[in-house]
Amino acid sequence: AEAWADLVDELAVFHRAQGFGAVARTWFLTWDGARLLPVDEPDLTDLDDLAGLEDQKAAVLENTEAFLRGGPGLNLLLYGPRGTGKSSLVRALARRYGEAGLRLVEVSRDRLGSLGDLYRAVRRHPQRFVLFLDDLTFETDDADYRAFKSLLEGALERRPPNLVLYVTSNRRHMVPERWSDRLSPEEGEVHGQDAREERLSLADRFGRTILFLRPDQEQYLRIVEHLSARRGLPIGREELREAARRWALWQNGLSGRAARQFVDELEAKLRA
Repeated sequence: AEAWADLVDELAVFHRAQGFGAVARTWFLTWDGARLLPVDEPDLTDLDDLAGLEDQKAAVLENTEAFLRGGPGLNLLLYGPRGTGKSSLVRALARRYGEAGLRLVEVSRDRLGSLGDLYRAVRRHPQRFVLFLDDLTFETDDADYRAFKSLLEGALERRPPNLVLYVTSNRRHMVPERWSDRLSPEEGEVHGQDAREERLSLADRFGRTILFLRPDQEQYLRIVEHLSARRGLPIGREELREAARRWALWQNGLSGRAARQFVDELEAKLRA
């Protein structure tokens, strides 16, 4: 075109579909407390690489696809031991659904106080946003705890309809409970049960909670076999399984992360 004015209609269609600013540049974003920033070199995880998580994947994908179709979407809490694929599953969503308008926004623990500003920024965009909070826990006296709980459900300002929260944690309730909290009647709070309910109430504000379990040895070996086959590694099945067992004994035990780390090292050796 000879002038930008001639492209107004085409530009409107483009920005309506792709967004503007950082949202139009990438499917992977971070929040710095005041604005959305692009992640130029994201960790590209493929959903098909995540073996042994069929039920968990089905639950997360079902919720995400309903959200993309225009539904309100449920806030999800993904919890379980470290290395079981919680974070990888959430990160893989942007790669799978980015072209359908999904944007993944990772927010660090120290930015929780600015989530209200993020809510208002997201409302300006037509895309659908998954707000990703990784490995989230709180201390009992944490100042951000009640503020986050209110923003999750219960604040006067409604959560944007184009945003859901996917939170991962190693703890079901995200607030540690210590034996010292269970004081004798003489030392404890008058309404001690109310105090315990307050600590446990955050998890109840998620629409759905999804449990991730540590794999047993056979499940771990199947994950290794799956990843090895996906990468086309030239190694026999029994040799592969025996090497994977030895790796688990000397490294991080049985987990999906350990399986991936083993296959990464094996691939480097075989292709050297």
